[in-house]
Amino acid sequence: MLASLQFNEQAGDNAYMAPFKECLHHGLYMNYFPNGQAKDSGYYKNGLREGHWEHWLSKGLLRASGTYKHGKRSGTWSYYDPEGRIRSLATYNRNGALVHQQFYDP
Repeated sequence: MLASLQFNEQAGDNAYMAPFKECLHHGLYMNYFPNGQAKDSGYYKNGLREGHWEHWLSKGLLRASGTYKHGKRSGTWSYYDPEGRIRSLATYNRNGALVHQQFYDP
């Protein structure tokens, strides 16, 4: 379980490829899993993620929530296990680099 959480947390912003290629995204955005469940949602500003975002598992349970600033993770992010319990809190600096992470026992 921790290995998959660490993979998701460490994948970083480079692991995400936006599905749009012919426009600059701006405003509310939602991405969906093939089963129709929401995958993530938040806002874009001039093509970059900005503000509060939430990411879900394919069964509709919250996986992570936090803030983006200029397209990079910023501040404290919360990561959850499939039962909805908090698994870790991670703090990112203004460059999007992970500076501290606290894991919690199940």
